[in-house]
Amino acid sequence: MESGLDYAINRYYLIVVGRFTSVDPYNIIPEKEKGKDEEEKQKIFHNYISQPQIWNKYVYALNNPLKYTDPDGRRPLNEEDMKRLNRLGEEHEKALKAGNQELTKAIEESIDAITNFILAIPENQKDPIELKVAFYAIDRLGDARYGYNGKEMYIESAGWKITIPAESNKCNFFVAATYAIGGGIGLQSRNRPGGFPNNASITRPGFITGATNAPSANELAAGNVANFTPVSSPQVGNIVAFGSEGPNGHSAISLGGSLLIYAGSQGVKLGTINQNLPGHTNVQYLKYKP
Repeated sequence: MESGLDYAINRYYLIVVGRFTSVDPYNIIPEKEKGKDEEEKQKIFHNYISQPQIWNKYVYALNNPLKYTDPDGRRPLNEEDMKRLNRLGEEHEKALKAGNQELTKAIEESIDAITNFILAIPENQKDPIELKVAFYAIDRLGDARYGYNGKEMYIESAGWKITIPAESNKCNFFVAATYAIGGGIGLQSRNRPGGFPNNASITRPGFITGATNAPSANELAAGNVANFTPVSSPQVGNIVAFGSEGPNGHSAISLGGSLLIYAGSQGVKLGTINQNLPGHTNVQYLKYKP
């Protein structure tokens, strides 16, 4: 039976719309290993991810995919997605120059994970909360306000307010902000049961607003917080929390694979799970599930 498709070895091409009917099977992760040494491997990878055309896997690499939508009804990558992925590409270049091979590899895996996450979203469907969380976090890379010396910050939602003072560790506040603001779920309240959990108390009788605190890193690492459930491995947008015997736990957002984004001492930065594990007693992965 004639299908009207042109055979192209690994997939079929539909000439009437100028597009393939399935994604390009090319995978940069194993392909870059053809480089003769580590420097050449990373150069191959960086040259690949620096080209926005390659992110739409239904057209030829030299076409302009930003004009088209995916023929199978899946959401294509848009200009905003590309900005976030290119931002990770910039961090990849920094890690490569610094000789941080673990972080370099983690960023490569993250870019692949985020791209696949996007391509799995049906067209005309809102982006999942986890993707919004990840993108909100990426948009704040390098933001010194989240560093230890950053100024006082707050999250306000439905009459409740989480405040983090200046000269304090802000990792748990950053995690709360990515979900409450970035993910759009707000803070948990009677009228918003699916919001980000917080420890609330009325400031004084007669007032509906109250002071709240975000769950600490140790509370998150214990895995018993409202609207989040423990999972066996981190996916894009999940919370990753490290417990400790003292008050110095740590929390972050997963960008897929082993890559984390979090509020460090100088501001928002990238790191890996293994790089953050020393000095902590356990690591917990949490998925939003109201």
